[in-house]
Amino acid sequence: MKCHFLLPRIIIPFGYGLCIYIISTSFAYALDEFNILNLAASEKVNGVLLEILVTQPLQYDIVADQNQTVNINFFEGKLDTAFFNAQKVPDLMTWIKAYQFKNSAQLSFRIRRPFVSFTHLLIDHPPRIQVSLLQEIMPGDSVESASVDSLPDKKGMMNDPIDLIVIDPGHGGEDSGAVGKNGLLEKEITLDIANRLSQLLKKDREFEVILTRDKDVLIPLEERAEIANQKQADIFISIHANSSKKRSARGCETYFLSAAKNDEARAAAALENSSIRFERVENQSWNPEDLEFMLMDLVQSEFLLESSDLAGMIQNRLKNELSVPGRGINQAGFVVLSKAYMPAVLVETAFISNQKEEALLMQSSFLQKTALAIFGSIKEFKTKYESNK
Repeated sequence: MKCHFLLPRIIIPFGYGLCIYIISTSFAYALDEFNILNLAASEKVNGVLLEILVTQPLQYDIVADQNQTVNINFFEGKLDTAFFNAQKVPDLMTWIKAYQFKNSAQLSFRIRRPFVSFTHLLIDHPPRIQVSLLQEIMPGDSVESASVDSLPDKKGMMNDPIDLIVIDPGHGGEDSGAVGKNGLLEKEITLDIANRLSQLLKKDREFEVILTRDKDVLIPLEERAEIANQKQADIFISIHANSSKKRSARGCETYFLSAAKNDEARAAAALENSSIRFERVENQSWNPEDLEFMLMDLVQSEFLLESSDLAGMIQNRLKNELSVPGRGINQAGFVVLSKAYMPAVLVETAFISNQKEEALLMQSSFLQKTALAIFGSIKEFKTKYESNK
């Protein structure tokens, strides 16, 4: 059994053939300032075992995909990014990246060997996190005290016909969303456009359509994507109306999931993510202040290209067919997109905070044109990706 460490100055073996690495020159300092110390990777018969040395039990979550990328997010985690990012990458990995954020930390890496599932386990003595990346489920493998997470099969999904579309009308129920100066509610506009789009798709007869809500009810943000995941949808589209403190702000834009690159995108995501305040506390599996760290290296990596492509198609049609300026495609950390295992985008149709655009959002013709533009983009996306099979 081989153990691969980032910087093997001192190796201390303990129990079960496990090796732990300690930084000799700065160990006392690291114990005081950092609670995530190092990472080891070991080859196993049925996959790869990762060991993350920590100073104390930490709350964490793991996201993995068929690109052999693993993202481990540590709540209240503290690590030395300079140490992790400067070291030689272990032989079992193609790259490793470390991020430190205000209330959290992240380790992201890509494994050379393919895996189909993983288990994870927090061990107390000494404190460490074990992640087993399994090439196959072997007879006798025990998953007691661990959870097994199946990975989304992108190859299989993209080889199937693109025909199941999940449309997500933003907000609903006690969450009105943004409110225009004349009293127009975002939740009403999003449901109207979603119903129009649904009718167009059903009439086309090539598509099956699911709405995350078809009436004025509140659906938790993460449950919206989960609806799409459970139904194995091919596309997820969340519909919204934009808002800004700047009353002069105008235009339509389309987002895919990734770390925000500018303040305006960050503000748009913060506005839509604020819907979490209407949900029950038990529905919150993330800290709003930590959202960016969960997305920084994940960037919905399994479907990043397709999501970006779909966003571009939608934005191009909106810009050409609506009487509002086009603000382009953008990226930000929207919670509603963060759990969708398929091409997923969020459409900001117009600024409800702008009086002229609020008036447009009140017009049936404008809403129908918006639905038609999104419908045409879905058809375009279907044609492109089905023809490439």
